[in-house]
Parts: sequence; C-alpha cells; structure tokens
Amino acid sequence: MVSFCPSFVKGMKVLELGCGLGTVGLAAAKAGAYSVLLTDRDENVLKLAGGAAESNGVAELVDTASLDWCSPEASVLEAGPFDSVLGADVLYDANLVDCVANLLAELLLTGDDEAGMVPVNEDGEYEPEQARRALLTDPVQRPYRAAFTARCGELGLLVQEVMTAEELPGPEECVLLSVVPAGSG
Repeated sequence: MVSFCPSFVKGMKVLELGCGLGTVGLAAAKAGAYSVLLTDRDENVLKLAGGAAESNGVAELVDTASLDWCSPEASVLEAGPFDSVLGADVLYDANLVDCVANLLAELLLTGDDEAGMVPVNEDGEYEPEQARRALLTDPVQRPYRAAFTARCGELGLLVQEVMTAEELPGPEECVLLSVVPAGSG
C-alpha cells in the first residue's frame, strides 16, 4: 500500500507491527519514511528482516526490536512517538484484539504531543490529516474487526474502513483500516 501512496509515510517515523520479513516496513523506507522500526516477537525473523533491510539498501533507516503486543517492552514504547504505525493481518486471533487495541492506544495517544494532535499550520491549528495514525490491512474473512473497533472506541481511538477490498491494489481481499485519536478523524 505504501508503495502506491508514499504520502502515508513520507518523512514520518514509522513502526511496523508483526513485521515478519519486513515487507511493509521496507516499502515504507523505500517510499521516503524518515525512519522505520520493524517489530516482531520472533528474534530469528527480526534478524532476517534486518538482513532484508541491508539487501534493499535501507539499513540506515531501519531498526528492529522485539515486541509482544500483549506485554509491550518499554524500550519500544520509549522509541516513539511514531507518526505512523503499520500492520498487515494483525487481527487474526480473537485473543489479540484487546492487545492490539491497547498497544495502539499507547502508541497513538501518548508521547510528546497531546493525544497525537500536532499543530501544523501557520496559525498553530490542528489539521486532522497530520495526526498520528495506524494503517492496518485486514483480510475480509477475519471476523474480529467489529470487536477491535469497539475496543478502540473505549480507549479513545476512532477506526474507519478507508479502502475496501475492491479499492485496494493487489490480489488479496483486504480492507484498509485507519486508526486515529478520536476527535481527529
């Protein structure tokens, strides 16, 4: 997705959840992200993702870190704030819905600026398109989007389906979810 819409990440500090081999995060680095933190629970996968960053010539922009969504490491949270959090197929298990929602609340609602709202225009007025956000692709057959959306709402986050399976490029039937601080979307 970020290859087709580099503005989603250009100049931003990006974190990828559950990076696997780092495809999404590496695409973000190639699309002009300021920096990318690839995260996964599996240390062996992170080594491969780091190697892929080297092979793709973006190693200077990319770091890796172990991250358990249900028990996030303080060092990862302290590496923020992140402008953009990316994830592909992270809502694959009912037991992870609360973990992912809680983690996104921690990443999007805390940090140097107030609730992810960064004044960006010359008048110091908040512009919603500049809010910290998460972009998650989710296969259409996954049944947990409603529970995830509800939990995010309880935590002060707004979830919107911004692209349908028909609109997203590629052969997979996925939807694109945007997660932003409530009041900013």
